[in-house]
Amino acid sequence: MSIILRRQFVNYEPDEYELLGSKQTSEIKSIFEQYPWEEQVAKHLELVESHAFPSLNLEQGNRELVISGYISDRFSIQFLYKNFINKSKLVYDLTNDEVLDLIEKFSLESTIDFLRNLNKFKTIETTFLQKVFGAFGRGKKKIHSTNGRNDESKYEFSTKRLIYMFGWSLLYLLMPLAIDIMVGNKFNLSVFLILQGFCFLLALPGIIISINHFKRNGKLKLHFQKGENRFITIIGDKKQLFDKKDIVKVFRYVSNSNNSPWNGYEYSVLQFNNGVELWLSNILIKSEDLDKHISFVDMELKKQWIPMLKYTVVNRVDGPTSHN
Repeated sequence: MSIILRRQFVNYEPDEYELLGSKQTSEIKSIFEQYPWEEQVAKHLELVESHAFPSLNLEQGNRELVISGYISDRFSIQFLYKNFINKSKLVYDLTNDEVLDLIEKFSLESTIDFLRNLNKFKTIETTFLQKVFGAFGRGKKKIHSTNGRNDESKYEFSTKRLIYMFGWSLLYLLMPLAIDIMVGNKFNLSVFLILQGFCFLLALPGIIISINHFKRNGKLKLHFQKGENRFITIIGDKKQLFDKKDIVKVFRYVSNSNNSPWNGYEYSVLQFNNGVELWLSNILIKSEDLDKHISFVDMELKKQWIPMLKYTVVNRVDGPTSHN
């Protein structure tokens, strides 16, 4: 039976692949040996951003064999199969010849016999949660395409994003007026002012945070390049170059006021090995977007009642000298 073969390279997104089509075992073994494993594994180990693993994916019926390179001259294999529910087995520390042998057996042996062969190798046990999530399906992937693709990501403070974040606070500010109109302007001035004052107090933290984040990050721009560990911050005509590999830790500060109008505000602090800190508002760059660029960095979540930024040597307008 022929096998559907897919291939991933490090410059792909995690959910992208190259479809090579239906292949015979001999063709797959040849493609495996021609794949630039050493080069791709080196890039994988170097990159900090979210990216695809160097891998080949063999699909035969309801079974899949995913071959990944994770260190030089060593491979891991994940065998996915269906037995009422989706199951998987992950083995590692395989040599080139061992992988070629398993490719041969994958098309010939039954699922039970193939599992017996995998049991001869070092196994990584899956957690209970991994088993539960795996039972409900596998993540969908899409074919890699360079058409219309922009490998440069630029982020800057936008009025639209600021208004979106400030929206709930704005609703609280306008609530007394809206209620007064709905009841036919029956509020006397004292009642209206009391209600307006109460709503203003609820909206005030959001106002303060918005002003604070704008003052600290309003003139800051971020430039990331796909496949590069270096990124640039720009304030006016001043540029500063950073390397993601120099980030020792990221602290993510979120509001602990779950039902408050300012609950959506948060920021990240990137700590570098030279002591420099870069504070980034989620109005400047969404946390999920930042995570894609620094996905292999240790991160710690912290909570604050009002997540406020501070000035650093990076986000000051009169900041450091330009580095070109």
